[in-house]
Amino acid sequence: MKKLKKLIPAFCMLLVSVAMLGTSTFAWFSMNKEVKATGMQITAKSDSVYLLIMEGEKTAPEVQTNNSASAAATNPENTAMLPAAHETIAKTEDAEAKEADTTTYSNWYYQTAAKPTESTAETPTAKTKLTTTSFKQYVLEYTYTITLAKGSLEQGKLTATAKITAQNSATGTDKTIEPVKVLVTTTQKAAEFTTTNMTTAQDLYAGSITDTTAIVVKVYIYLDGTNEKVYTNNITNLDGAKIDLTFNVDKAA
Repeated sequence: MKKLKKLIPAFCMLLVSVAMLGTSTFAWFSMNKEVKATGMQITAKSDSVYLLIMEGEKTAPEVQTNNSASAAATNPENTAMLPAAHETIAKTEDAEAKEADTTTYSNWYYQTAAKPTESTAETPTAKTKLTTTSFKQYVLEYTYTITLAKGSLEQGKLTATAKITAQNSATGTDKTIEPVKVLVTTTQKAAEFTTTNMTTAQDLYAGSITDTTAIVVKVYIYLDGTNEKVYTNNITNLDGAKIDLTFNVDKAA
């Protein structure tokens, strides 16, 4: 089969809304009242011919049988989401953490600030680890499976790029999406995307990719609590974000 340069785009869209929970303590955001950052949206697509994508952890035949160029999942409008940070990613600048490290709940944590006007932790070394129960309050997680259509030529690597833009930019020029971070992981690597590195292609998988290969991709969206703009009194300046993830396969390993 003649190799084609362009792929039929496959889209998966997630509509995400973030609400800060009300409590009596400070946790980067001081939780003394209910606040919201609404309008999160993520779109993922393939950018190579015959590259297929499907929501959930699937086998290659299941994705091929589904034979759809799109997959969608929607969160309730008021999905609770608090600022968090990732221990492993923070320690590895290249963000090449394996999926197992990324999904270990105890690798995620939050800290507390003394005042609603401060973005730094009151006690830098005091970190509250997330648990299986609390994880969904801090991190939005999605799973997709990528494979090649039957008859496709063997490929050698899978990469991804991102585009993170303001969802409600018309509401004011002071709003920011800088704290929004997106982790895209496979069993080999994790790529961390922010507004500063989103256009740089990052490797997710290296090795033989055929029409029998099923690459499970997990996406994690969170508000980086270590960002200087994340504090209670600045919540109204945090905008929702639209995130476009583009996956691409290539023959080069």
